[in-house]
Amino acid sequence: MDIGSVSIKGRVREKDEDSTFYKVSSTTNGSTNEESGMFVLADGMGGGEEGEMASRIAVDVLKNNADLILSGTLEESRDRLINAVKEANLSVISYKHQHGFMEMGTTITACVYRDNLLIVANVGDSRTYVIHDGSIAQRTVDHSFVQELVMGGMITEDQARVHPRRNEISVALGFNENLVPDLYVWKLFNEDFVLLCCDGMWEPIHHLLGQITAMNGSCMEKVKMMSQLANEMDGSDNISAILFSVTSKNDLERYVRRPTLPVPR
Repeated sequence: MDIGSVSIKGRVREKDEDSTFYKVSSTTNGSTNEESGMFVLADGMGGGEEGEMASRIAVDVLKNNADLILSGTLEESRDRLINAVKEANLSVISYKHQHGFMEMGTTITACVYRDNLLIVANVGDSRTYVIHDGSIAQRTVDHSFVQELVMGGMITEDQARVHPRRNEISVALGFNENLVPDLYVWKLFNEDFVLLCCDGMWEPIHHLLGQITAMNGSCMEKVKMMSQLANEMDGSDNISAILFSVTSKNDLERYVRRPTLPVPR
């Protein structure tokens, strides 16, 4: 599995408040070697130490549960992923109460790739995309003020990208003990790419993500190019992303090119 990961502080912020993690495992099934993996990205909120700690705590909880999440049945992986995000939320809440950090929180987008399926748990406005041959599909729906306006038909997606309140998040880890992340399950196909990224990445170069992914080169080369462009075109926020490619037995059926909705549970 080809994987690239990057996280930089940008040209304005003093610290990188984002955290990333991935783990890949391999199993032998007869004569074939099957890969699975877990990928996590969190964008911390609260500024400085608060945001940095929030994202780190959340990602560490997922990291500590990675082996368990990648084992068992698909249904068990799904449920364990959801439970790990819930645990991460409670861990952030506990830390902020102990230290009096009232604004501390974090987004999270976390996915498991197994058996040609992508299982995604998402909170906030960090995103998971699926990209094929330069065509990009946003697979998660933002928890944000402007996304609510878009879904209500009050503004377009293009207007949302320049709206003055576009950075206002409506749901994040660290604020509600009963939080339940959105869950998405999607079938992946041969030569699909999966991109996890924060708003510091997708906001300035959303229109270029598919084009860059379609270029020749490794996932690491592509994700570095994305981060450099995002920094040059904006750079006012931290910039982080994980990009990985999929080799699948599935034929090239296509997906619906619009934001998905959470799977009912």
